[in-house]
Amino acid sequence: MLRTVVDRRSGNVSIDDCVHLTREIQHLISEKQLLTEDYRLEVSSPGLDYPLRDEWQFAKNVGRLVKLQIPGEKGPREISGRLLSADATGIAVTGEKTEWKLSYSDVLSAHVLPEFKPPRMESKP
Repeated sequence: MLRTVVDRRSGNVSIDDCVHLTREIQHLISEKQLLTEDYRLEVSSPGLDYPLRDEWQFAKNVGRLVKLQIPGEKGPREISGRLLSADATGIAVTGEKTEWKLSYSDVLSAHVLPEFKPPRMESKP
């Protein structure tokens, strides 16, 4: 099983991108004879459960809800809020009553949270 996760610094990865990459990887494996046995190849984009690790991943998700694990007095603690900014120095996240400014080294783990907007109600005259 070969699993490849692809992302880009701006924009989203489309199904067509995944199909194209699958064909390119299969061609490379065949041409270079990298595998002699049967294999299964999976090419996908990162889902919501995929962790944010690099500065560009945080920057790409500014404005989204995130859940972070940060060091606490009694071990790791979880915080969640909206990612306000991400730059070379770190990130800013705002919760309901608190705003955190964190360096990347303070973030033990980070994930984007799903956000569902309620349907718009049509106003009746």
